[in-house]
Amino acid sequence: MKSIRFLYSLILILILSVQIQAQQRKQVAILIFDDVQIIDYTGPYEVLGQAGFRVFTVAQSKTQITTSMGMQVVPNYDFSDHPTPDILVLPGGRVPHSVSESDPAVVWIKKVAEQPTISYPFAMVLFG
Repeated sequence: MKSIRFLYSLILILILSVQIQAQQRKQVAILIFDDVQIIDYTGPYEVLGQAGFRVFTVAQSKTQITTSMGMQVVPNYDFSDHPTPDILVLPGGRVPHSVSESDPAVVWIKKVAEQPTISYPFAMVLFG
């Protein structure tokens, strides 16, 4: 009987430990957009996910985007419904050299970067 109680206690401790660890996981938002470079968003997604971060994609809307190589991707969240990130990854891709301050992506990036919860405002990934 004591061994069963011990086993149940051990299981409860493990469950609570997993829940606490899940709550402490850093959240990483990766911006995706039409013509994003695949490796620029999937590389950080894979590496940070394997390191225990909670990684998710965010786009202006939840509609499918097409990468620079034609991969079709549906973002996890849009600018209005994503979890609060601790880290923001801005991948490269075909982006204009100048963008208006009122561009929805620019407005969103500024809003996220100004949040007091953001640990690392920008993790820029630029290849080529």
